[in-house]
Amino acid sequence: MKSIGIMFSAALALSLSANAQTPPEQSMDKPWESLYENPGKTPYDNDQSEHGKLLQARWESCSGMVLQTNMVAKTVADLKDNPDDYYVTEEQNRKQLERFFPTNSGTYQDTINERILAFGYEHWKMGRGEADSSPELSQLVWDWCTNQPADNFKGL
Repeated sequence: MKSIGIMFSAALALSLSANAQTPPEQSMDKPWESLYENPGKTPYDNDQSEHGKLLQARWESCSGMVLQTNMVAKTVADLKDNPDDYYVTEEQNRKQLERFFPTNSGTYQDTINERILAFGYEHWKMGRGEADSSPELSQLVWDWCTNQPADNFKGL
């Protein structure tokens, strides 16, 4: 039997390939992947204004959110599709995921974590298969996150 904790830890270790050296957002095929090929780099690095720093923070948060949501969906899908392979119930899995993504920090991270869990549970079927991530789910999460006001990401 597999441990859900081990499975989640393994998912955290997944890395995504990236399309680098492309202008921000609309012109990139998978903009959320750029940080994995260029750690610490966003398309807004040259803008050191306060707004530019907020855009950098949003880009970084949204990239992480895409990866984390895909991991939640994959974890939920694996458990739903193969319940006999795991010693945890769906409820135990949900509680464990809620500990990984707490919603009581008093910051905008609470909203991000709520959406990670909501998207992951709502779209768990997209987490099926061998792929590291679902392009459809990734795009859905990216679009939601990057449409949030940049000011929300201050201090994250």
